[in-house]
Amino acid sequence: MRARNDVFWKRLTVSQASNRYGVHRTTIWRWIKKVKDLNLNGNTFIWTLPSTPKHHPNETKPEIVERIIKLRLELKRCSPIIHAQLKREGITIGLSTVSKILRKYKLTRTKKQLKDYKPFPRPIVDTLGSLVEIDTIHIVRNDYSRVYIYTVIDVYSRLAYACFSRYLSNKISFKVVKNAQKYFGFRFKIIQTDNGAEFSPVFEYKLNKIGIKLRHSRVSKPNDNAHIERFNRTI
Repeated sequence: MRARNDVFWKRLTVSQASNRYGVHRTTIWRWIKKVKDLNLNGNTFIWTLPSTPKHHPNETKPEIVERIIKLRLELKRCSPIIHAQLKREGITIGLSTVSKILRKYKLTRTKKQLKDYKPFPRPIVDTLGSLVEIDTIHIVRNDYSRVYIYTVIDVYSRLAYACFSRYLSNKISFKVVKNAQKYFGFRFKIIQTDNGAEFSPVFEYKLNKIGIKLRHSRVSKPNDNAHIERFNRTI
């Protein structure tokens, strides 16, 4: 309304008013037209209406939305299962659309926020075995099957060890540690790994039984295991 009053009472041009309030001239004209159409006085506040359209020509049909909600409540299954059921019923809709509808109506389970993992301080590497890094390399074959290579490196001496494996598990990881320790010829004090499933609490429990501590690197921080990552590149 101030812009309209400036135009009518202070005799400013529309261009001057638009420069003063930082809006386009067309916006000033729309405000003036709205004041005339609604027959408002000079002190009335004009609410800005949202520019989001109420409907979209390609929006999902209400009956499909109702069917998605009904399937979710009946089956209590995830988006891919509901999407497959809709496909069997002859309803063409994208998987992402099904997921968005479930989120919109709050029919999805919220993921629990993981607490920030704070490992104990990185030890001072001054002796053999004071810090040993372990990692795995995933290799995809031509037939899309996978094989793995366990890699081990002692940060102090840079001695390295690698072995081939068809599977990943806590049992195999523990066996690799024992074989590497025998190959190096000295005991390990602290082992540092990433947060892979093959280095789970079961693996940590087995290490503690033989007097070895386990230290996990921070999530999405591969630089914590820089030495073993560089060795993986060599392989």
